[in-house]
Amino acid sequence: GKSTEKAVKAFQAKFWIPVTGTVNKRTWKSLARMSAPVGVLPLRCTEPKMAICIDKTTRLLRLVVNGKVKMVTDARFGAPGMETGEGTFQVNSKSYNHVSSLYGSWMPRAMFFNGDEAVHYSPDFASVGYSRGSHGCVGMRDMEKATWLFNKVPVGTRVYVYWS
Repeated sequence: GKSTEKAVKAFQAKFWIPVTGTVNKRTWKSLARMSAPVGVLPLRCTEPKMAICIDKTTRLLRLVVNGKVKMVTDARFGAPGMETGEGTFQVNSKSYNHVSSLYGSWMPRAMFFNGDEAVHYSPDFASVGYSRGSHGCVGMRDMEKATWLFNKVPVGTRVYVYWS
């Protein structure tokens, strides 16, 4: 139906597959490959009471509480030359309506974890999707989820950025 076609088109666009709305061989292989790691969380995500787990392979951000996934959302990362760092970090500060002092860009619901890298709502990601990247931050395209996450996550929460 129309809703399935819309979902297939969104998947194809997200993973740079020609957008046709039909599940061809390439789309099916990508679906199979991407669906496997979605439910598998690294130990670093399940050890602490709370963690923000950011998978660069699946382009997903998950909030994990006591080993259970409580929220999942799309994520976008740094553009070439400004890649988002990988590793284990922690939220070291938060800013509800942050504006970047380096780029002048609006970074609402910013949770800083690696120097000037932060998880935050990205109006650019919301409007153009994956066609561009950030200056190194992890962008979320859903303001409601970004606000919910900001309100749930205290300073000191583990942030794990990885390739699955």
